[in-house]
Amino acid sequence: MMSPLPIQSRPFEIQLSECYLPKSIFQCDLLLVVNNQSDYNEIKSWRKLAKSLKLKLNIWNTSLYRAFNLSHVKMDGKSLLEDFRGKTIFFYIIVFKR
Repeated sequence: MMSPLPIQSRPFEIQLSECYLPKSIFQCDLLLVVNNQSDYNEIKSWRKLAKSLKLKLNIWNTSLYRAFNLSHVKMDGKSLLEDFRGKTIFFYIIVFKR
């Protein structure tokens, strides 16, 4: 009997990501914009820094939501601009190299 041979192998990446929490649920002071190349430990450091300053941090993952657009209207009917007017937004995005 012949032994089985692989016909095709396709590597793929799985990303575990938390969702953005809308303003109606989570009042935050800072927004950290990341992508799937952003380092987990670096994000933890941002959280730790925010906590030490007694600020609340929310995360927007451009890989999960496909982009970052301040006029994007979320499911709660509000835009990111409405959520973060007068607040601070940090961008920690790793540029993709092809």
